[in-house]
Amino acid sequence: MLSTTSFRSILVLPGVQIALDYINNEPSILPGYSLHYTLSDSQCDPSVTVAGVFNQLQQSPTKLGWLGSGCLTATEFSAPLTQLYNITQISCVTSSLNSNDRTKLKYYFQLHPLITVLNRGLIGLLKKYGWKRVGLITWRESYFSMIADHFKQLLTENDIEHSERLVSIAGFEVNGDPFDADKRIYVLIVASIQARQLLCEAHKRGLRYPRNQFLLIGEYTDTWLREPNPARDLGCSLEEREITFGLSLTVNLPDHPQDNVTLPYGGLTAAAFRQEFFRQARNPLNNDLNIAELIGDMFPSFAPPCHETTLALALALHNTNEVRNIVTVSPAVTAIYSLASVAGFILAFACAVFNFVHRKKKLIRLSSPKLNYIIILGATCFYVSRIFLVLPSLDPNVIVLTPVIIFTGYSMCYGTILVKMFRVWYIFNHPSLQKKYIITDCYLMGLVAAFVGLDLVMMLTFITVQGFRNRLVATLAPSAERPWVLVGPTEVVKENYVYSCSVEGRGVLIILLYISKIILQIVSLILAFRTRKVKVKGLDDSKYISAAIYITTAVLPVSVFASFTLRSHVNAFPAIVGAAHFFGATAILLLVFVPRMVGLYKDPSGENVFQGKGNTIAQKESNIMTLRRDAQHLRVSLHLAQKKKKGTVHTEGTDSSDHEPAPQPKQAIVKPCIRMNNRHPTNDYYISPQVHASSVARDEEEEEKIEPKNVAPVKPCLRFTESSSTEDNDYAHAQIVK
Repeated sequence: MLSTTSFRSILVLPGVQIALDYINNEPSILPGYSLHYTLSDSQCDPSVTVAGVFNQLQQSPTKLGWLGSGCLTATEFSAPLTQLYNITQISCVTSSLNSNDRTKLKYYFQLHPLITVLNRGLIGLLKKYGWKRVGLITWRESYFSMIADHFKQLLTENDIEHSERLVSIAGFEVNGDPFDADKRIYVLIVASIQARQLLCEAHKRGLRYPRNQFLLIGEYTDTWLREPNPARDLGCSLEEREITFGLSLTVNLPDHPQDNVTLPYGGLTAAAFRQEFFRQARNPLNNDLNIAELIGDMFPSFAPPCHETTLALALALHNTNEVRNIVTVSPAVTAIYSLASVAGFILAFACAVFNFVHRKKKLIRLSSPKLNYIIILGATCFYVSRIFLVLPSLDPNVIVLTPVIIFTGYSMCYGTILVKMFRVWYIFNHPSLQKKYIITDCYLMGLVAAFVGLDLVMMLTFITVQGFRNRLVATLAPSAERPWVLVGPTEVVKENYVYSCSVEGRGVLIILLYISKIILQIVSLILAFRTRKVKVKGLDDSKYISAAIYITTAVLPVSVFASFTLRSHVNAFPAIVGAAHFFGATAILLLVFVPRMVGLYKDPSGENVFQGKGNTIAQKESNIMTLRRDAQHLRVSLHLAQKKKKGTVHTEGTDSSDHEPAPQPKQAIVKPCIRMNNRHPTNDYYISPQVHASSVARDEEEEEKIEPKNVAPVKPCLRFTESSSTEDNDYAHAQIVK
């Protein structure tokens, strides 16, 4: 979008055409494509600019870039609109502080430097010559108003008195009085065309060099003073303009390269480019634009920048078309974690074989071999999910299946651990002789299935409600690990992108699933703490389960953090999440099965299932006989104490008819002792919990022979009953005899 008003940015079109001819004839740039432009005149009018932008966007062909606008007013209105359509816009003519905000205008670029950089140089010139009073003449246009505002701020900071006259020029006539009579130094912040008109107006008023100085700040060529204004006589000759201007100064940016400088592309020197520019301007195809008449012998200073801008747009399209690289997980990371998963499969298989071969051993039966298979299956799910994480796939089925496998494996492992610890806790806190209160493996498997089912219900509900498969979006995002690389001898920028699959509401689902897993771990840890004093091998998993939970608690936050922040890190995300899953699953297998392997190696028969001293059957028999003698002394002591309390102590030689019959002693409740039922009648030991009259009478005959002792109370003891058939019950139940 260029302008045909006083800016005459349309005069740069020959330079744009030179660039297009080179692009379309060069086989290494956009091969198989041709690049053209369509022209829209902004007229430096905001309403015309907005209408022109929408007309161009709606018409064919599709617009891939935007060059312009030719004046600042049009640029400030067109740039926000092109950003809405993600179209790159480059201005090679204008520059603005308002359009320099990259956060608001992400795809807008301006090739020309800000003219405000010249203001400080002009301030230095005023201070050098001691000029303390200046008059500003500013054209009523946003671009020049921006420069004037910045310049006035610098004048105020340096204590230089100034006044400003705003002028508007319509039909090449100066409206109003631009000159302040009491000023001798005038700073003109206008375009070159307006500057020539103002000099003619100054000549008519007798304002001439050397009494008056004219300082021009802006973009002026070497021949700006001699160039005639198009379509109208200025009202003064070139000589009169030169007399008026005299030795006044222009402060401007370099307009175009020197003649011996070679332009970046096309192999043209500045002189050759200028020659080609005028040839294109006089091309008959451009007669309808009157470019030849408008240009005359003038070489626009913006022609080289617009030529280079067109080349830059073409090269950007070429690089986007050719060298975009889709990055996947590196082969090294894939190989390492695939091998780690295979090692995990081998470990899980070894644990399953061990559990099956020794399933009838007492130590393994105490650890519930059927539930151990569920733990192995859950760990295997972790290893399988590790492979899915490193395999690049956009298949919705794979994307949906990966979290299902991960959370199902988690519930299998820690759900089984929880129910096993719950049964141990229940046995030692809710003793019962009735078989109907025995918690079997079937009940525990049902609980594990409930944990897994809860995860599946949450995920399936989310998939159904959100339409997961239909709303799954695979977006192409820049790689956060290495956004770009330089390729080839010409160092072409190669951008790296990764595919990131997402769906609305995914974060809420992950948070809910992780919360359920945290609750599962907390309950398991509480039960492990409550059963820490159990001294039965096969049931004393408290410290091992606690260690597994501590390890998982350390890696679980890492996995959550990676799931939300490292999606665009194509190697770091699967590496961190996969490592967390691998170490968690491996820790569970090692802590559950290695102690069983060591215990079975040391005690193959399972006789020493009780920890501590006195674990053998012979030692237990000795302990039971000691307890039996202590109980006998306790019965005697209780009987004597009751007689003394009533005053009816029975002695030999006393006639029993003179006294009331001795009441029967109350049955003393003695706390139960150990009963070991090991399928052999000879190993069945039991101490009656009640004191019968017959035993009391028998004790009376021996009370002169036995001296009462201080006997410690008999503590409750553990009875182990083992079913004669492993088909009925595979678990050795520990209960308290009442």
